[in-house]
Amino acid sequence: MNALSAAGGPTRNGSLRSVSVKRDGRIVETVDLYDFFLKGDKSRDIRLQPGDTIFVPSIGPVVGLGGNVRRPAIYELKTEKSLKDVLALADGIMPTGYLQRL
Repeated sequence: MNALSAAGGPTRNGSLRSVSVKRDGRIVETVDLYDFFLKGDKSRDIRLQPGDTIFVPSIGPVVGLGGNVRRPAIYELKTEKSLKDVLALADGIMPTGYLQRL
């Protein structure tokens, strides 16, 4: 996390969902940064070694959520397929949300 941050992080065209660390030509870890940003989970953070490469692929499909959701944003989709899954990324609908119109 620290090395990626020090490098300026992924650009707007880079994925946050499948950042990988390569060592000796092999992928040693793949990290979904949403686990860290949305849940504070750093369990997949690893110590880099000399010669390691952090690979950030191009961004995947995205969806924008606005209005009465707790975290309005543009989210990159990974395994989310339903509206319920996407709303979970935004931490759900606010109590004042009007559910008859989405």
